[in-house]
Amino acid sequence: MSRRRGLDPAQRTLTADQAARAIYIDFERRKDQPPALLGVVYAEGRRHVDEERVVLRQDIVEPALEPVAGSVELVDDGSFYRYDTESTSLRHSLRTIVQRAVAQDRLIVSWSCFDRDRVVEYGELDDATLHAFHRRFRNGIATARRWRRRVQPDLVFEWETFGGSNKLSRYLELIEFAVPGRYGTGLVAENIRRVQAGLEKRQTFGQLTPGQQRAWRDVLEHNRYDCVGLRQVVTRAAGELAAVS
Repeated sequence: MSRRRGLDPAQRTLTADQAARAIYIDFERRKDQPPALLGVVYAEGRRHVDEERVVLRQDIVEPALEPVAGSVELVDDGSFYRYDTESTSLRHSLRTIVQRAVAQDRLIVSWSCFDRDRVVEYGELDDATLHAFHRRFRNGIATARRWRRRVQPDLVFEWETFGGSNKLSRYLELIEFAVPGRYGTGLVAENIRRVQAGLEKRQTFGQLTPGQQRAWRDVLEHNRYDCVGLRQVVTRAAGELAAVS
């Protein structure tokens, strides 16, 4: 792992073992609003690297969405072996993640530093927990970008206004990780808005319109693909970097 003087710890490249052991996180939210959903993916097992025991967890951290907690259970498509979900506070969800990371010596990885900044902005973490989070946080782009430059040096991504030049979707394409179009980018915020608007009138998931129920499932599915895809990109990148080092 790179430890050059002055390098932001978040930008350090993960080793293959660190990538396999890491806890991967991804927020879903409406623009300029606190996180509504926190997705988490990690491997269990004796050394926390068992690819047959990957856990997907989706914590509903927006109180207005509490009525939909547990209303949809995602079907295992082979990318995880256990699915957990509950309605909880963002602070509690983050503390649980940091505690696991510290106790099991794992890193915490997201795609870019956007999620890290949302933790600081909305997490309401005590100083010790926030310090531990910062020490263990890594930006998945740093490892993926170094891998791309090593294995495909002639491939250059053009800059886009939304997502810059290193959008996760581009790396998912590189590893041939397919995401159905309806779960792609640009749809989550509106789907969350639709569900929240529906709950203001109907109170329970069962009372939502079929379109609003589909909107919530689409939010969960989008988050699932982001979390699982993020882990697959970073673990592959770290593993292949180790092989050519």
